[in-house]
Amino acid sequence: MLLQGTPTSVQVGQVTAVAWPRQLDLAVQLAQQADRPQEWPGLGRVAPGPLRLVLVPDGRRLDSLTLGRAPRWGAAVALPDLRTIVLRADAGDLSRTLRHELAHLALHQRVPGRVPLWFDEITENG
Repeated sequence: MLLQGTPTSVQVGQVTAVAWPRQLDLAVQLAQQADRPQEWPGLGRVAPGPLRLVLVPDGRRLDSLTLGRAPRWGAAVALPDLRTIVLRADAGDLSRTLRHELAHLALHQRVPGRVPLWFDEITENG
């Protein structure tokens, strides 16, 4: 897939949305969702704080940006230490997928120390 243009970033509250021109409007909509505090079971209400939301066009770009560490079946990845979510634009219910990835960030934000490995889907070996 040939991409037209280069990624652009837009600030939406505390969320920096990054996307290629064709997906920029969608990235802004998702950033608006990500910028709102949400209720999480066992964690309560968590404000997202500053984060970067990168909307990529497809699995190939997700794989390249995560250096092959994202699961093959993955629609997105959360990188809590970087306060970054990388989300595929071609992956079904983006709102639901974004909420799932935001849960990873909320968990890391609220739980002191290391989060159990089984809460994180990205691995060192892919």
